[in-house]
Amino acid sequence: MKTFALYTSFVSVLFLSACKDKEVTPIGPIEGRFDIVNEQGKVMTSFAKGQNVIFRFEVKNTTSEAVFLKNPLFDAQQFLELYQLSSSTSNVLLGKPYNHIFCDYRGGFNIPARSTITLNISWVEVANYSNSAIFCSHAANSYLQPGRYKSSFAAAFTILKPTGPETVLPAQSFSQEFDVR
Repeated sequence: MKTFALYTSFVSVLFLSACKDKEVTPIGPIEGRFDIVNEQGKVMTSFAKGQNVIFRFEVKNTTSEAVFLKNPLFDAQQFLELYQLSSSTSNVLLGKPYNHIFCDYRGGFNIPARSTITLNISWVEVANYSNSAIFCSHAANSYLQPGRYKSSFAAAFTILKPTGPETVLPAQSFSQEFDVR
């Protein structure tokens, strides 16, 4: 039995190591993914000056049953904060892509079986890009200047069930860095 447990642990570590490049964080029956993308939805690590930057956070239900995730999923004061990285001075907080979030009360997110919810918001508000409805007031940001940037946050998921106790999953950290040239 010990051999089986060791083998299972070893395979799990190999599997998690192989998945590292995908930036998917498994947390029980829920997987979170944070990406920086362009307006076409392509994951990017380098943008041209004057190109818009989109923040995309996905939460996937990997189970065969619907789940209801209790709000808040994340600290709205720190969610998607953007820092310009500097080697000579401390990092500079530039702000967030939104002023307000959750303007309508929402107890949580219902995610159907094997489905994903996606939260998108652009750094610069433009008419041809539709942000997710939870962002009710866009910040008046300008296009980013050349440099290195980072956005990071933590998300904690609590699964509510119609019957039985809620399931609290450990908080997970999400972080992305990118350049503007």
